[in-house]
Amino acid sequence: MEAMKKKIDHLDSSWRKRLSFSHGFGSGSGEHPGLSLQKSPFSCFSFQPCSSSLFSGSSLLSLPARWQALYRQLGGGGLVGNLIRQILQTILRLVSLLLALEILDLTTLVGALVGTAGLFGLAVGFALRDIVENYLAGALLSIRSPFRLNDFVSIAGEEGVVIRLNAREVILMSLSGNHIRIPNSSVFKSVILNFTRNPLRGFEFPVSVGMGEDLLKVQEVGLRTLKAMKGVIDDPLPSMRVEEIGDNSMSVLFAGWVDQRQADYLKVRSESIRLVKKSLDQAGIELPEPSQTIHISSAEEAKVRPAESETSAEEDAKEADVAVLHQLDKQIEEEFRKEENENP
Repeated sequence: MEAMKKKIDHLDSSWRKRLSFSHGFGSGSGEHPGLSLQKSPFSCFSFQPCSSSLFSGSSLLSLPARWQALYRQLGGGGLVGNLIRQILQTILRLVSLLLALEILDLTTLVGALVGTAGLFGLAVGFALRDIVENYLAGALLSIRSPFRLNDFVSIAGEEGVVIRLNAREVILMSLSGNHIRIPNSSVFKSVILNFTRNPLRGFEFPVSVGMGEDLLKVQEVGLRTLKAMKGVIDDPLPSMRVEEIGDNSMSVLFAGWVDQRQADYLKVRSESIRLVKKSLDQAGIELPEPSQTIHISSAEEAKVRPAESETSAEEDAKEADVAVLHQLDKQIEEEFRKEENENP
């Protein structure tokens, strides 16, 4: 810096004239602690320290990239790290710009322009309201960490894999390969469904059977298939429950669980539907199509004949299994332990 000052002091008279011309646009001070615009507004000597300042800023901007591993550990999946890096980059760019303006002695001029543009600044503030809101929402999301990179989530009705969280938006990739960009403010206000946070995920599918079918047989055949199927875990066990009795069919709901670390959820559910349907067909269980049957008969024939059964309904009612389900107890206890470890 001292060497550059000496070079500037030896400028010829032509440069001195230019400097005196530019002096009228400055702040009026004769000297500046650093290199000022009044000494060489257009010379290479003035832009050299300016570019040096910008170079220093760009060097500092590269530092967060070197600390990316640390940010990834702090933010879980790199979400906090990416946000912190972007904030630091913005701050360092502003600092570099202010240093450049200070070197060129334009801070007073810029301050005057900004001061006289109050209404314009107010309008810009309203225009940037959404941007600021997205930045704040992004910071809060990074702190809360409701999801991580590669998590499969549902946000504002959109489902996809989280591939990026920046200061303005969350980017998902749908199962069809499309990019879905959701503003951080919308994400923060929406219900977030994280399918990946708990590795155990339940699935279910309905099946309609004929009115004359034995539901216990339907249950036995369907659950035997699910228990034997690869990808369906034994804890919690597969289950079946009766949903409703319709006009010409009965609707039952089969359910099972998948460990997403070992099997693909969608494939397991798809294969479960296919194989349960196949097993019911092989067992001779009727799977009726939607239809409406009209019977024309006499009053005697119209009497309803009770279904044949080895035991009475009263006896079955006494033995009905209505015990409380505890299939989620282990997972809930595990979540409580995680919460206690994270917030001792």
